[in-house]
Amino acid sequence: MRLILIFFSLLVLIPSSILAQSTELITVTGIVVDVDGNPLPGAHVVSKESSNTGTATEVDGTFTLKVEKGIVLIVRFLGFKPLEFIANTE
Repeated sequence: MRLILIFFSLLVLIPSSILAQSTELITVTGIVVDVDGNPLPGAHVVSKESSNTGTATEVDGTFTLKVEKGIVLIVRFLGFKPLEFIANTE
């Protein structure tokens, strides 16, 4: 079974004071690639907690997603083992 690798290029914080709720939103950006470094276009990056929060990677494997800090994200691509990671600023 193949693995999915994710490289994070940028994590940006949005101040919680501008949000209606007390949750802190962050913007998660990255690239989804296979073990050989080839980008995986069309991979799904979704929230484990919310079925309506997610995106698909672009042709070059990149994605951008605004989520609550600490939320678990799942990366899925046909033929690959799903990968879970926690969205944070580190």
